[in-house]
Amino acid sequence: MLFNSTAFAMFLPVAVGGFWFLPFKLRRWWLLGISYLFYMGSAPKYAALLFLVTLINYLAGLWMDRWPARRTLGIRIAVVLNLGLLAYFKYANFLLETCTDLVRMLGGDTEFDALKILLPVGISFYIFIGMSYSIDCYRGKFKPVRDFSLFAGFLSFFPQLLAGPIVRAGQLIPQLRTPGPFRRDRFEEGLRLLMVGLFKKILLADKLAPIVNRGFSDIPHLAGTDAWVAALAFTFQIYFDFSGYTDIARGCAKLFGYELPENFRLPYLARNPREFWRKWHITLSTWLRDYLYISLGGNRCSRRRLYANLMITMALGGLWHGAAWTFFIWGVYHGLLLVIHRKFLDVCDRMPSLKSFLETRAGGAVAVATTFLFVTLGWVFFRADTFGDALAVFAAMASSPEIGAVTEMLLHSTVPAFAACLVLYHAGRIFVRRFAGFVPFARRAWTYTALCSLLLSVIYFTNFYPGKAQEHPEPFIYFRF
Repeated sequence: MLFNSTAFAMFLPVAVGGFWFLPFKLRRWWLLGISYLFYMGSAPKYAALLFLVTLINYLAGLWMDRWPARRTLGIRIAVVLNLGLLAYFKYANFLLETCTDLVRMLGGDTEFDALKILLPVGISFYIFIGMSYSIDCYRGKFKPVRDFSLFAGFLSFFPQLLAGPIVRAGQLIPQLRTPGPFRRDRFEEGLRLLMVGLFKKILLADKLAPIVNRGFSDIPHLAGTDAWVAALAFTFQIYFDFSGYTDIARGCAKLFGYELPENFRLPYLARNPREFWRKWHITLSTWLRDYLYISLGGNRCSRRRLYANLMITMALGGLWHGAAWTFFIWGVYHGLLLVIHRKFLDVCDRMPSLKSFLETRAGGAVAVATTFLFVTLGWVFFRADTFGDALAVFAAMASSPEIGAVTEMLLHSTVPAFAACLVLYHAGRIFVRRFAGFVPFARRAWTYTALCSLLLSVIYFTNFYPGKAQEHPEPFIYFRF
């Protein structure tokens, strides 16, 4: 069930209305039921897989609570089962294809047939959420939950089920255990996030999708300018698509009175690769840091080991996004950026003048532009179907700057106008916040005016409006992971 579909537009009011109408003791069961109903909208049979992952991690927590001396065995079993399920459903065919390619490189003719496996939507996310719970119980950071319905509601909470944020047990379970009363300000903030997220997805990400698809589907004929436009278009498409999903997820959670963690903080304004990963997909980067990077030794080791830890963490983080070598290369690329940044900091320590320049506005602008350039180049690996396609895009970027069909598509699209509207909206919010003390009703008037404007824009450009009907809403990019 897509957030930008008619089905979800009918589902959400019923889900929220039923939640607040029911007595307090029944709300948890209502939320559990509608979450499984939401997930079954993609493939009903995989609700059993979600239940299995829930059962594995719930029993692992009970094991470690009842037999503390054997908690190491319990966490090992839980991690193996979680990663085993993820490996089978997500990476089995990738491994078979890789084995076939290796055999052919060695001169053999054996071919391994692909398995008929349908990738369950959201499996990467809810398995990571379940593993974080088990590991936190093992480390003593969270007391295992004995109420199965409470834990099942935590793992299956539908706003974050399919594409995050990757919520920790300590962030959501206490809220589910003792939810607060209805608050109008939180409800209004939820509606605002919901509308902003839909605006980002439908009027920006989906409008950029044809431009990106055109550029990456005809790579051999890409003109120089078109290659840069396609890469930049995808850079903003994936941001608006994924941050839009996160806004919708956080907005939906607020409608039920719950808070989900922030996942994006203007990542394209980061001054360096490390800061970028503190602002982009925050819940994944912190998950990799806390459960993988630190487990490998973190930065409490030799410099060489530190660099190796960074490379391993980012390479596996790249593979988490998809079963393809392009994702692995993208992860290695970002690992190299983090290593180079560490070395650059050493250079800055030896050159005080360079460090002082970077602290100025001009130096900060140079740092932001440089980081954005390297992040954009990295997205080419992420979007290209093969490594060869990525190299072809880079070759086109280095060619003469000729304007082609991709650039013309962007110039004739509505993306610049809608992007300007989003900027004006956020500028208006900042302005109203500063002067709300002088005009008491200004913030509420601005909130309702902006909400109505966003709602009318979304309705007009989606399948809710008969004259603009879309038979198949554009799915979110991260649903593939």
